[in-house]
Order: sequence, then C-alpha cells, then structure tokens
Amino acid sequence: MTGEAYELDPVQAITASAVGEPGHRVFYLQARTQEATVTLVAEKAQVVVLAHGIYQLLAEIGDKYPATNQSAGGGPLDMELHAPLEPDFRVERLELGYDPQRDLVVLVAYELIPEEPDAAGQPLPDAPSMARFYATRDQMRALADHALEVAAEGRPVCALCGQPQDPEGHVCPRRNGHPPG
Repeated sequence: MTGEAYELDPVQAITASAVGEPGHRVFYLQARTQEATVTLVAEKAQVVVLAHGIYQLLAEIGDKYPATNQSAGGGPLDMELHAPLEPDFRVERLELGYDPQRDLVVLVAYELIPEEPDAAGQPLPDAPSMARFYATRDQMRALADHALEVAAEGRPVCALCGQPQDPEGHVCPRRNGHPPG
C-alpha cells in the first residue's frame, strides 16, 4: 500500500495553528484551495522550525530573486483553521523549496509512518503520504508570523533548560530537580 500524494498548486490559504489548552494543544498545518483542504498534524517544535526556515528562505530568495508575484491588495490573509479538522496524516519531515519561474515557495510534508500496526491491525504503508503546497512569499511570511504567535501562546519556557513549565511547577534538570532559591 502506497501513501497518498496531495498537491495544492497554488494554495488559496495556508496556515499553522493549534487547538486545545496549553500543554495539551494539537498543532495543525492546513492548506486550502477552492476544491480541496489538506490538514496535517505536526509537533509544536516542527511548526517553530518551519517558521524560522521560511524566514531564512525568504531572505535568501529575496536577495537572489526580486519579488515579482506578490499577492495583490495586501489585505489580511485567512490564518484560521477551517473545520472539519480531520488530519490527512501526521508530519514526520518538512522541506522548503522555491520555484523561481513562478515565484512560489513550496512546502513539502512527509508522513510519519508508525513502526507497528495500530490496534485494528491496519497494514503499514510501503511509502509515506506526501503533501506539496505552493504559496506566494506573502502567504508563507504570514504563515511563519502566525505560527510563531501561536507557539508563543503556550506554556512559559524555563530560562535554564528551555523546557515548558506547567502551572503546578517545573522540575528543571539544570537545577537537579531543586526549586529556585
């Protein structure tokens, strides 16, 4: 069984957001066209790294390729997740690229294949599913901005170890489990 291939070229909207309470949130990447919506589950760290990768890529292509295909109007972009939030797959790996002929950034996501079949005994795919989303520079910059805003709404991070802190407290490995004092 081979995984699915999703291609939205170009997207009408693309976003990264989260649903749930801090500490128990589920992060999603979602891209839409008039005809299709593809929703992927990702880890918070993947979303943050993606945002930083987008900024880096945009800086690199901005120097080499002057912007030619920016979205018209400059109005607000739709950064909300659209229901139903039925994920097509869980992300293992994300890649970014650029199509200079069309001045579009491409985001490619690959499925995380579990090591063992689920409880229902469904066979594992031979190859992972893959999604490819083509978007303008403005759409990708808005995705990166929004992703970092959503990630920052989570639990505060410990200044010593960088791990998230729960409201009940935090056992910091850098303090050998001792409270601040």
